[in-house]
Amino acid sequence: MDKTRFAATYSRMLARALDLRRDALLPLLAGTDVKPDDIEFERVELTPLEQYKIISNALQLSQQPALGLVVGEQAELSTHGILGLASMSAATLYEVLEIFARYHHVRAPFFELKLETAGDNLVIKLKTLEQLEPMTNQFLLEAGTSMMQSMVEHIVGREVKEAQLSLPLDDSADWRAYRNYFHGTIIRSEDDYARYSIPLSLAKSPSPSRDDVLRQRAEEGCKSILEKVDAHSTSSGKVEELLTVHGGTHLTLVNCAKLLNVSPRTLIRRLKAEGTTFNTLIEARRKAQAVRLLASPGISVEAISLELGYDHAANFRRAFKRWFKMTPSQYRQQQLDT
Repeated sequence: MDKTRFAATYSRMLARALDLRRDALLPLLAGTDVKPDDIEFERVELTPLEQYKIISNALQLSQQPALGLVVGEQAELSTHGILGLASMSAATLYEVLEIFARYHHVRAPFFELKLETAGDNLVIKLKTLEQLEPMTNQFLLEAGTSMMQSMVEHIVGREVKEAQLSLPLDDSADWRAYRNYFHGTIIRSEDDYARYSIPLSLAKSPSPSRDDVLRQRAEEGCKSILEKVDAHSTSSGKVEELLTVHGGTHLTLVNCAKLLNVSPRTLIRRLKAEGTTFNTLIEARRKAQAVRLLASPGISVEAISLELGYDHAANFRRAFKRWFKMTPSQYRQQQLDT
Protein backbone atom coordinates (compact mmCIF):
# COMPACT_ATOMS: atom_id res chain seq x y z
CA MET A 1 0.00 0.00 0.00
CA ASP A 2 1.21 3.52 -0.77
CA LYS A 3 2.57 4.88 2.51
CA THR A 4 2.96 8.46 1.28
CA ARG A 5 1.43 10.75 3.87
CA PHE A 6 1.11 14.49 4.43
CA ALA A 7 1.53 16.18 7.79
CA ALA A 8 -1.68 17.81 9.03
CA THR A 9 0.41 20.96 9.56
CA TYR A 10 -0.22 22.12 6.01
CA SER A 11 -4.00 21.70 6.21
CA ARG A 12 -3.91 23.56 9.52
CA MET A 13 -2.10 26.41 7.77
CA LEU A 14 -4.79 26.38 5.07
CA ALA A 15 -7.47 26.55 7.75
CA ARG A 16 -5.74 29.52 9.39
CA ALA A 17 -5.43 31.30 6.05
CA LEU A 18 -9.20 30.94 5.66
CA ASP A 19 -9.83 31.82 9.34
CA LEU A 20 -11.58 28.49 9.97
CA ARG A 21 -11.70 26.81 13.37
CA ARG A 22 -13.56 23.96 15.04
CA ASP A 23 -16.90 23.16 13.31
CA ALA A 24 -16.24 25.83 10.69
CA LEU A 25 -13.60 23.40 9.38
CA LEU A 26 -16.23 20.93 8.18
CA PRO A 27 -16.63 22.41 4.65
CA LEU A 28 -12.84 22.37 4.27
CA LEU A 29 -12.74 18.67 5.19
CA ALA A 30 -15.78 17.60 3.15
CA GLY A 31 -15.23 14.42 1.16
CA THR A 32 -12.54 13.09 3.54
CA ASP A 33 -12.53 11.10 6.78
CA VAL A 34 -10.53 13.84 8.51
CA LYS A 35 -12.13 15.42 11.58
CA PRO A 36 -11.75 19.05 12.77
CA ASP A 37 -9.75 17.98 15.84
CA ASP A 38 -7.39 16.02 13.59
CA ILE A 39 -6.42 19.31 11.97
CA GLU A 40 -6.65 21.55 15.04
CA PHE A 41 -4.32 19.31 17.05
CA GLU A 42 -2.44 17.73 14.10
CA ARG A 43 -3.41 14.24 15.23
CA VAL A 44 -3.24 12.45 11.89
CA GLU A 45 -1.31 12.26 8.66
CA LEU A 46 -3.30 12.64 5.45
CA THR A 47 -3.31 10.47 2.36
CA PRO A 48 -2.54 12.21 -0.95
CA LEU A 49 -6.20 12.02 -1.97
CA GLU A 50 -7.30 13.61 1.31
CA GLN A 51 -4.70 16.38 0.99
CA TYR A 52 -5.63 17.21 -2.59
CA LYS A 53 -9.34 17.19 -1.71
CA ILE A 54 -8.75 19.64 1.15
CA ILE A 55 -6.80 21.94 -1.18
CA SER A 56 -9.62 21.75 -3.73
CA ASN A 57 -12.18 22.57 -1.02
CA ALA A 58 -10.06 25.50 0.18
CA LEU A 59 -9.89 26.96 -3.30
CA GLN A 60 -13.67 26.77 -3.60
CA LEU A 61 -14.19 28.35 -0.18
CA SER A 62 -11.61 31.10 -0.57
CA GLN A 63 -12.19 34.46 -2.16
CA GLN A 64 -8.48 35.25 -2.02
CA PRO A 65 -6.52 35.46 -5.28
CA ALA A 66 -3.37 33.31 -5.30
CA LEU A 67 -4.21 31.53 -2.03
CA GLY A 68 -1.08 29.40 -2.33
CA LEU A 69 1.09 32.50 -1.87
CA VAL A 70 -0.56 33.22 1.47
CA VAL A 71 -0.04 29.67 2.72
CA GLY A 72 3.52 29.39 1.42
CA GLU A 73 4.52 32.64 3.10
CA GLN A 74 3.44 31.17 6.48
CA ALA A 75 5.71 28.13 6.06
CA GLU A 76 8.82 28.75 8.14
CA LEU A 77 11.57 26.13 8.14
CA SER A 78 10.37 24.84 11.52
CA THR A 79 7.00 24.07 9.88
CA HIS A 80 8.59 21.17 8.01
CA GLY A 81 9.36 18.95 10.99
CA ILE A 82 12.58 16.96 10.84
CA LEU A 83 13.26 18.22 7.30
CA GLY A 84 13.10 21.78 8.63
CA LEU A 85 15.44 20.92 11.51
CA ALA A 86 18.02 19.42 9.15
CA SER A 87 17.84 22.41 6.83
CA MET A 88 17.81 25.24 9.36
CA SER A 89 20.81 23.80 11.23
CA ALA A 90 23.02 23.84 8.12
CA ALA A 91 25.96 26.25 7.85
CA THR A 92 25.11 28.35 4.79
CA LEU A 93 22.18 29.23 2.54
CA TYR A 94 23.47 26.84 -0.13
CA GLU A 95 23.58 23.96 2.37
CA VAL A 96 20.10 24.84 3.65
CA LEU A 97 18.68 24.63 0.13
CA GLU A 98 20.74 21.55 -0.79
CA ILE A 99 19.44 19.60 2.21
CA PHE A 100 15.88 20.71 1.55
CA ALA A 101 16.13 19.63 -2.11
CA ARG A 102 17.72 16.29 -1.22
CA TYR A 103 15.15 15.27 1.39
CA HIS A 104 12.05 17.25 0.38
CA HIS A 105 10.03 14.08 -0.30
CA VAL A 106 9.95 13.56 3.47
CA ARG A 107 7.38 16.37 3.72
CA ALA A 108 6.55 17.41 0.14
CA PRO A 109 6.27 14.19 -1.92
CA PHE A 110 4.14 15.93 -4.57
CA PHE A 111 7.10 18.08 -5.74
CA GLU A 112 10.15 17.52 -7.86
CA LEU A 113 12.65 19.99 -6.45
CA LYS A 114 16.14 20.59 -7.87
CA LEU A 115 18.99 22.94 -7.07
CA GLU A 116 21.12 24.06 -10.03
CA THR A 117 23.60 26.75 -10.98
CA ALA A 118 23.16 28.76 -14.17
CA GLY A 119 25.93 31.24 -14.83
CA ASP A 120 26.09 33.58 -11.84
CA ASN A 121 22.75 32.39 -10.45
CA LEU A 122 21.60 29.69 -8.08
CA VAL A 123 18.29 28.27 -9.34
CA ILE A 124 15.64 26.39 -7.36
CA LYS A 125 13.45 24.44 -9.80
CA LEU A 126 10.19 22.81 -8.84
CA LYS A 127 7.19 21.23 -10.45
CA THR A 128 4.39 18.96 -9.31
CA LEU A 129 4.97 15.25 -9.86
CA GLU A 130 1.37 14.21 -10.48
CA GLN A 131 -1.19 15.33 -13.04
CA LEU A 132 -3.47 17.33 -10.77
CA GLU A 133 -6.45 19.58 -11.34
CA PRO A 134 -5.12 22.87 -12.82
CA MET A 135 -6.14 24.96 -9.81
CA THR A 136 -4.59 22.47 -7.35
CA ASN A 137 -1.40 22.43 -9.41
CA GLN A 138 -1.33 26.24 -9.45
CA PHE A 139 -1.90 26.37 -5.67
CA LEU A 140 1.05 24.03 -5.03
CA LEU A 141 3.37 26.01 -7.30
CA GLU A 142 2.33 29.24 -5.60
CA ALA A 143 2.91 27.76 -2.15
CA GLY A 144 6.22 26.18 -3.13
CA THR A 145 7.75 29.30 -4.68
CA SER A 146 6.45 31.57 -1.91
CA MET A 147 7.98 29.17 0.63
CA MET A 148 11.34 29.26 -1.22
CA GLN A 149 11.36 33.06 -1.09
CA SER A 150 10.62 33.03 2.64
CA MET A 151 13.36 30.47 3.26
CA VAL A 152 15.99 32.41 1.30
CA GLU A 153 15.11 35.78 2.82
CA HIS A 154 15.13 34.34 6.34
CA ILE A 155 18.76 33.28 5.89
CA VAL A 156 19.87 36.40 4.01
CA GLY A 157 18.04 38.68 6.44
CA ARG A 158 16.43 40.98 3.87
CA GLU A 159 14.15 41.12 0.86
CA VAL A 160 16.01 39.69 -2.12
CA LYS A 161 14.89 42.11 -4.81
CA GLU A 162 17.53 40.87 -7.24
CA ALA A 163 15.77 37.45 -7.40
CA GLN A 164 13.85 36.31 -10.46
CA LEU A 165 10.78 34.10 -10.42
CA SER A 166 9.45 32.29 -13.49
CA LEU A 167 6.06 30.59 -13.28
CA PRO A 168 4.39 28.20 -15.77
CA LEU A 169 1.04 29.98 -15.58
CA ASP A 170 -1.21 31.41 -18.29
CA ASP A 171 -2.95 34.75 -18.74
CA SER A 172 -5.77 33.72 -16.37
CA ALA A 173 -3.37 33.79 -13.41
CA ASP A 174 -3.48 36.76 -11.06
CA TRP A 175 -0.10 38.23 -11.96
CA ARG A 176 -0.81 41.38 -9.94
CA ALA A 177 -1.11 39.28 -6.78
CA TYR A 178 2.22 37.62 -7.57
CA ARG A 179 3.93 40.96 -7.98
CA ASN A 180 2.57 42.03 -4.60
CA TYR A 181 4.03 38.95 -2.89
CA PHE A 182 7.33 38.41 -4.68
CA HIS A 183 10.12 40.91 -4.21
CA GLY A 184 12.07 40.25 -7.42
CA THR A 185 11.09 40.27 -11.07
CA ILE A 186 8.47 37.82 -12.36
CA ILE A 187 8.32 36.26 -15.79
CA ARG A 188 6.40 33.40 -17.41
CA SER A 189 8.15 30.03 -17.64
CA GLU A 190 8.29 28.27 -21.01
CA ASP A 191 7.99 24.76 -19.49
CA ASP A 192 6.40 22.99 -16.50
CA TYR A 193 8.95 24.20 -13.97
CA ALA A 194 8.70 27.13 -11.62
CA ARG A 195 12.14 28.68 -11.02
CA TYR A 196 13.32 30.91 -8.20
CA SER A 197 16.75 32.32 -9.11
CA ILE A 198 19.08 34.27 -6.81
CA PRO A 199 22.64 35.56 -7.28
CA LEU A 200 25.17 32.82 -6.59
CA SER A 201 27.03 35.22 -4.32
CA LEU A 202 24.22 34.85 -1.76
CA ALA A 203 24.81 31.10 -1.47
CA LYS A 204 27.56 31.65 1.12
CA SER A 205 25.25 33.61 3.44
CA PRO A 206 25.64 32.07 6.94
CA SER A 207 22.63 30.46 8.59
CA PRO A 208 21.77 32.11 11.92
CA SER A 209 20.68 28.78 13.40
CA ARG A 210 23.67 26.61 12.45
CA ASP A 211 24.02 23.52 14.65
CA ASP A 212 26.26 20.77 13.27
CA VAL A 213 25.20 18.13 15.79
CA LEU A 214 21.48 18.75 15.25
CA ARG A 215 22.00 18.76 11.49
CA GLN A 216 23.66 15.33 11.56
CA ARG A 217 20.94 13.79 13.71
CA ALA A 218 18.11 15.35 11.71
CA GLU A 219 19.67 14.26 8.41
CA GLU A 220 19.86 10.68 9.66
CA GLY A 221 16.16 10.88 10.50
CA CYS A 222 15.37 12.25 7.03
CA LYS A 223 17.33 9.43 5.37
CA SER A 224 15.42 6.81 7.35
CA ILE A 225 12.01 8.30 6.49
CA LEU A 226 12.89 8.81 2.84
CA GLU A 227 13.89 5.16 2.45
CA LYS A 228 10.45 4.12 3.70
CA VAL A 229 8.63 6.64 1.46
CA ASP A 230 10.51 5.54 -1.66
CA ALA A 231 9.92 1.86 -0.91
CA HIS A 232 6.13 2.32 -1.04
CA SER A 233 5.74 4.81 -3.90
CA THR A 234 4.40 2.21 -6.34
CA SER A 235 1.47 2.02 -8.73
CA SER A 236 0.09 -0.99 -6.88
CA GLY A 237 0.28 0.97 -3.63
CA LYS A 238 -1.62 3.85 -5.19
CA VAL A 239 -4.30 1.47 -6.50
CA GLU A 240 -4.65 -0.12 -3.06
CA GLU A 241 -5.07 3.35 -1.55
CA LEU A 242 -7.80 4.18 -4.07
CA LEU A 243 -9.57 0.90 -3.28
CA THR A 244 -9.54 1.86 0.39
CA VAL A 245 -10.72 5.45 -0.09
CA HIS A 246 -13.38 4.67 -2.71
CA GLY A 247 -14.96 1.62 -1.13
CA GLY A 248 -12.73 -0.83 -2.88
CA THR A 249 -14.34 -3.51 -4.92
CA HIS A 250 -16.76 -1.39 -6.99
CA LEU A 251 -13.91 0.58 -8.56
CA THR A 252 -13.17 -0.40 -12.17
CA LEU A 253 -9.81 -0.36 -13.94
CA VAL A 254 -10.96 2.52 -16.14
CA ASN A 255 -12.14 4.61 -13.18
CA CYS A 256 -9.01 3.82 -11.21
CA ALA A 257 -6.78 4.86 -14.12
CA LYS A 258 -8.75 8.09 -14.48
CA LEU A 259 -8.27 8.92 -10.78
CA LEU A 260 -4.53 8.34 -11.19
CA ASN A 261 -4.46 10.50 -14.34
CA VAL A 262 -3.08 7.73 -16.55
CA SER A 263 -4.55 5.61 -19.34
CA PRO A 264 -5.83 2.10 -18.48
CA ARG A 265 -3.11 0.66 -20.72
CA THR A 266 -0.41 2.57 -18.82
CA LEU A 267 -1.78 1.41 -15.48
CA ILE A 268 -1.86 -2.21 -16.68
CA ARG A 269 1.75 -1.93 -17.85
CA ARG A 270 2.97 -0.39 -14.59
CA LEU A 271 1.22 -3.01 -12.48
CA LYS A 272 2.68 -5.77 -14.65
CA ALA A 273 6.15 -4.32 -14.11
CA GLU A 274 5.51 -4.63 -10.36
CA GLY A 275 4.45 -8.27 -10.75
CA THR A 276 0.72 -7.83 -10.23
CA THR A 277 -2.56 -6.98 -11.98
CA PHE A 278 -5.60 -4.87 -11.22
CA ASN A 279 -7.75 -8.01 -10.81
CA THR A 280 -5.23 -9.44 -8.35
CA LEU A 281 -5.45 -6.29 -6.22
CA ILE A 282 -9.26 -6.31 -6.40
CA GLU A 283 -9.38 -9.96 -5.36
CA ALA A 284 -7.02 -9.36 -2.44
CA ARG A 285 -9.26 -6.51 -1.33
CA ARG A 286 -12.35 -8.71 -1.61
CA LYS A 287 -10.73 -11.45 0.45
CA ALA A 288 -9.83 -9.04 3.23
CA GLN A 289 -13.28 -7.44 3.23
CA ALA A 290 -15.02 -10.83 3.17
CA VAL A 291 -13.14 -11.97 6.27
CA ARG A 292 -13.91 -8.72 8.07
CA LEU A 293 -17.63 -8.76 7.20
CA LEU A 294 -18.08 -12.44 8.06
CA ALA A 295 -16.90 -11.62 11.58
CA SER A 296 -20.22 -9.76 12.04
CA PRO A 297 -22.95 -12.39 12.53
CA GLY A 298 -25.71 -9.90 11.72
CA ILE A 299 -24.60 -9.49 8.09
CA SER A 300 -25.93 -12.16 5.72
CA VAL A 301 -23.80 -13.86 3.09
CA GLU A 302 -26.07 -12.34 0.43
CA ALA A 303 -25.49 -8.84 1.78
CA ILE A 304 -21.75 -9.43 1.89
CA SER A 305 -21.71 -10.60 -1.73
CA LEU A 306 -23.43 -7.38 -2.80
CA GLU A 307 -21.06 -5.28 -0.71
CA LEU A 308 -18.12 -6.96 -2.44
CA GLY A 309 -19.48 -6.21 -5.90
CA TYR A 310 -20.83 -9.66 -6.88
CA ASP A 311 -24.06 -9.82 -8.88
CA HIS A 312 -25.06 -13.14 -7.32
CA ALA A 313 -24.28 -14.71 -3.95
CA ALA A 314 -23.39 -17.96 -5.76
CA ASN A 315 -20.46 -16.21 -7.48
CA PHE A 316 -19.19 -14.97 -4.12
CA ARG A 317 -19.51 -18.46 -2.60
CA ARG A 318 -17.49 -19.99 -5.45
CA ALA A 319 -14.77 -17.34 -5.13
CA PHE A 320 -14.64 -17.74 -1.35
CA LYS A 321 -14.33 -21.52 -1.62
CA ARG A 322 -11.48 -21.07 -4.08
CA TRP A 323 -9.71 -18.77 -1.61
CA PHE A 324 -10.24 -20.66 1.64
CA LYS A 325 -11.31 -24.20 0.59
CA MET A 326 -14.62 -23.78 2.44
CA THR A 327 -17.89 -21.87 2.04
CA PRO A 328 -18.51 -18.48 3.71
CA SER A 329 -20.96 -20.11 6.14
CA GLN A 330 -18.45 -22.81 7.07
CA TYR A 331 -15.75 -20.16 7.60
CA ARG A 332 -18.06 -18.08 9.81
CA GLN A 333 -18.96 -21.11 11.90
CA GLN A 334 -15.33 -22.10 12.25
CA GLN A 335 -14.48 -18.64 13.55
CA LEU A 336 -17.37 -18.79 16.03
CA ASP A 337 -16.25 -22.19 17.27
CA THR A 338 -12.71 -20.98 17.88
